[in-house]
Amino acid sequence: METNRETNETEALRFGVGAVLGRTFSTLFRGFGVFLSLSFIAALVVGVIGYLLSGIVRWRFLKWTIGLSVGLLIQGAVAFGVFQILTGGAASLGDSLSHGRKRIFSLAGTSLLASLCPFMLIPLVHVISGLNVFYSDGSRALLETRGGEALLWIIAAALGLLVMELLCMWSVALPTCAVERLGPMESVKRSARLTSGHHLKIYGLALLAFIIIRILGWIISFVTAGLFRSAVFVALGAAVVRIFSQAFANVMIAVAYYDLRAAKEGVSIESLPNAFD
Repeated sequence: METNRETNETEALRFGVGAVLGRTFSTLFRGFGVFLSLSFIAALVVGVIGYLLSGIVRWRFLKWTIGLSVGLLIQGAVAFGVFQILTGGAASLGDSLSHGRKRIFSLAGTSLLASLCPFMLIPLVHVISGLNVFYSDGSRALLETRGGEALLWIIAAALGLLVMELLCMWSVALPTCAVERLGPMESVKRSARLTSGHHLKIYGLALLAFIIIRILGWIISFVTAGLFRSAVFVALGAAVVRIFSQAFANVMIAVAYYDLRAAKEGVSIESLPNAFD
């Protein structure tokens, strides 16, 4: 009996794509109203601000700042709601928003650190991969050999893989910041430690999540466009997909953080509430 119990505990501490997806769906539907309300609030605020400031070039930075702040607030709130559910409680919209608000500045710093380097590399990948096209006009070709052209594509591919690796390493930095109350630098480092050795599974998880969201989008688009044949219903369907997708992604990242922490450190779920005291 003792051996069986230890075996079950070992299985429970393994990080697996199927386990994360299953727990994501169960957690999402247990707190369905709260998580969708949080995503709806984010979409509503961003939409209203975008409408009010549309066409005003000098306010673009303000619009971007408000959108980012609202998104970070919601991610912190979702992290709190997810762990309330994982510990046997019930997610509360008010409590979740309150917790997200308390961590907003640390979340902003963490988001900046976790995204700055990868997204600075993305334009470089585009520039390198497009050099042979940009200059290949016959008279002023930059690359006159196939070997040189292939070298550019290899460099672009290597940089693309580096971007993916960085995004993977820091994929749970935000829930780490929200749950463990760490600063931006500590959250990024901690995320890298937690995801170490699980990058392929995280890639697989992201791919499956993308496929699930795309399938859902196709189904809703088919229903709204094929059955109702109304631009209003099509727009509403697209909004529903966007709100559900955001809620699903935020919950999945929080669940992945918990499972990675359990797999790496054997942290029991009962100890998690202490992080919010």
